[in-house]
Amino acid sequence: MKKFASDVQVFLGTREMNIIVAKEIETITRTINAALHFKIEAELDLNISSLLNQADAMGKILLQEIPTNLRFKDAKIYQAQKQSSLSPERGFHELRLQIKQKLKILRKKNEIIINVTGCLILPNGHVLISVLRRFDEIHSRCLIEYNKEGNHINDIRLSKDPFDLTLIDSDRIAITYGKGLLYKNIISNFFAKSILRVEIKNITHGSSNKILVNNSCWGISHQDGRLYVIVEEEGILVVDVSGNILNSLRINTCNAKYISTSKHIICYSDDVENSVHCCNMDGQEMWVFQLNSISICPAGLSVVHNNDICVVCCTSNNITLIHCDGTESKTLVTADDGLNEVKALHYDKHSKTLLVCDKTNATLYKVV
Repeated sequence: MKKFASDVQVFLGTREMNIIVAKEIETITRTINAALHFKIEAELDLNISSLLNQADAMGKILLQEIPTNLRFKDAKIYQAQKQSSLSPERGFHELRLQIKQKLKILRKKNEIIINVTGCLILPNGHVLISVLRRFDEIHSRCLIEYNKEGNHINDIRLSKDPFDLTLIDSDRIAITYGKGLLYKNIISNFFAKSILRVEIKNITHGSSNKILVNNSCWGISHQDGRLYVIVEEEGILVVDVSGNILNSLRINTCNAKYISTSKHIICYSDDVENSVHCCNMDGQEMWVFQLNSISICPAGLSVVHNNDICVVCCTSNNITLIHCDGTESKTLVTADDGLNEVKALHYDKHSKTLLVCDKTNATLYKVV
């Protein structure tokens, strides 16, 4: 203070400090004088004293050395992991797609038509694509499997034309087989509809469980141990993974094809009315989003994070994101990005990866 202040400032400053110190001393003195000294005495009951006199020992104290299993956390690594795990989801307007990988859907010799209808990302990172191929009068139906590196590793043969598929767990998937064919009953000589089915297939062991349904089955989605299936003339059929029909939700369209679910909502696409519908888990419609002339003929769709809905449009060849409340949309990918008759889509929430399939390629996008 003497170095930087004048004599008057030093005098006044010293005086002020003396006043402050005096007040602090007074407070401390008052606190010390007010402190109490406590004396605690314990007096044992005569019965307990008698028991202690008769006993040689009250018991034993054992000491064991046990490994603590303490883990050392590197501060830098822990902080990085913490920031990564707590990173907030991007909002509707910020969300975009970033290409991770492209898989070429192999064409077969003498193949005339290929129709890709559904796709999945398995827990091990493999990709499944449902494909119907036509060779003159012969049809080939299968699920094409690719590994994480994008190499074709397997074809799983199917007995009927597949339409959509959904993941149940690491071993099981469920498949729908689309529209039923009419067959001629030679004995009674009349036409009747064949009984269709939803098939639960174990892709590890090859076993399957067939769920019999009387009408055409289209889109399918799995949520919390239940399968939600779009069934023509019936609505959305709710089935458990053992094949027991639990409920039937009436929906207000006969043109529904693809379906997706989350814990709280069911959404489905209507390719005739060019719209996407959203309802609660009881089938009560919450909103309908009418797509514009930029997005035509909605097909596969998935509920992504924040309950926004991603849908592919096979005529306009684009990917559209619809806001969770059905008030607005935006285009994420267009035909200029190479989409060609795009129809199938699947979102893996664990890896935040979107799989989109057209008739020539399967593209994996990172949702960022």
